[in-house]
Amino acid sequence: SLLMRHLPSVLIAKGGAEGVQGMGLIGRGIGVAIKIDDGADRPLWPICMSALERLDLLPEPVPPDLRKAWQAEIKNTRGDVVGFVRACI
Repeated sequence: SLLMRHLPSVLIAKGGAEGVQGMGLIGRGIGVAIKIDDGADRPLWPICMSALERLDLLPEPVPPDLRKAWQAEIKNTRGDVVGFVRACI
């Protein structure tokens, strides 16, 4: 996964169906499980990134593809970006 490519010795991660993500933090004895009630995938990346930031596990500087994952784009029917999904944790 994208997270494991950028944080290979820090975590293992596995996404599931219906808005589920699990992360295990190597050597810290911490597991993180995320479930989005309505099953949507769009908020998963912002929540994962915010949790990793809170745990001080993101590299400095944050790679561009991880930074992009931090805010999920909201697009209208024409494909124009009209907003973003951000996590507040």
